[in-house]
Amino acid sequence: MRVSIIAALGVNLELGANNALLWHLPDDFSWFIQHTKGKPLIMGRKTMESLGKPLKNRTNIVLTSALSVLPGFEIAKNWDAALDMAKASILRLQKIIPEDSLEVKPGVSILTTLINSDKNNYKATTVETKTISGQGNDGMANSRIHQYAPSIDPEIMIIGGGEIYKQALEFTDRLYITEVNGNFSQADTHFPLWSLQEWKETYHQHHIADEKHQFSFDFRVFDRRE
Repeated sequence: MRVSIIAALGVNLELGANNALLWHLPDDFSWFIQHTKGKPLIMGRKTMESLGKPLKNRTNIVLTSALSVLPGFEIAKNWDAALDMAKASILRLQKIIPEDSLEVKPGVSILTTLINSDKNNYKATTVETKTISGQGNDGMANSRIHQYAPSIDPEIMIIGGGEIYKQALEFTDRLYITEVNGNFSQADTHFPLWSLQEWKETYHQHHIADEKHQFSFDFRVFDRRE
């Protein structure tokens, strides 16, 4: 069961400012939807507040020490609880277990019992680089973010913010990174530093700037090296 981070960041690892994004990129939003729909999401309190309401067709889990969260979100006090909740959500979706019946041996979490069985069943593909544009015929427009198909393997998505990314980076299996080609000095939240030596790039797709996208950007997918 894969744990993945999905994030959009500037050239200096900028994520946002004042709990908001620094850019408006419709195709990146489509990429985010494509790779999170139907999957459990784990986020921090500030990300929850920036969303305002839970994302549809997803389990929205908030990792926080707060006593309550917004309606439609689920609260987790620590990473073990958040990951167990996410895995239970996946199992319910697969109808492996009843929604209200989850049997876990005393002292053994779902994280411990499940992650070892199917964590690394994905085989990386060859890096494929493409240049795309929001311009052009309908065929190109409809295909531009479908070159990299959503994972069919069970997958938990970490969606932010900065501190959550930092904590999750050490045990994450995959990174879905949108690199926005711009500098954003107003940013007050940043993605953690990470080393390419620990990751293998399995996909790379370039998107040029156009009338709907002020900045050019790149979709990149990385899998942790074994």
